[in-house]
Amino acid sequence: MTQWRKNQFAITISAALIFFGYTLVMPFLPSFVRELGITSKAGVAFWSGLILSCSPLVAALCGPIWGRLGDRWGLKIIAQRATVANALIWFSMGFAQNVYQLLALRALLGLLGGFNSVSVALITQAAPREKVPHIVGTMQAVQILAAGVGPFVGGILANVIGVRYTFFVTGIVMLGSVVSVFGFYRDVPGKHQNG
Repeated sequence: MTQWRKNQFAITISAALIFFGYTLVMPFLPSFVRELGITSKAGVAFWSGLILSCSPLVAALCGPIWGRLGDRWGLKIIAQRATVANALIWFSMGFAQNVYQLLALRALLGLLGGFNSVSVALITQAAPREKVPHIVGTMQAVQILAAGVGPFVGGILANVIGVRYTFFVTGIVMLGSVVSVFGFYRDVPGKHQNG
């Protein structure tokens, strides 16, 4: 198998596991917010919305920074850092004792995550130009499929082991994305320039 195909496999699997892990637990966030001591309907709605939106807002602000660092140091190291951060922070969310800790962890995830910001560049940088639309389309289709299956599996897990422990499962799932990037992704000589 050519290296660009291995890279496609590694990034597609990593992206799918990240999307799957996210949807495994986040649909049940209001239940966890209640578990963390917020009892009013308005409070649960407010904190759930804030906690959900916090990470993407921070990630949107930090995405260009990670992209620039990727240009300077290489996309591979940015992807490795992002997958490790995802696994550790999602696992840590299971230890949250109040909504403030959960909010802080979600903000930290937005700051340190950044895998989606570089995934398209990672998956296409060594691929033949004519294959790029198919490669990107395949990755997005696999992400959507993973995001579609996640809530169903997460609902079963939340019912059997509880939402808190489902965060731990999410961290373990995210560990698969770490293994995929570290194990299979390689920069292709001549396709990336360090600035």
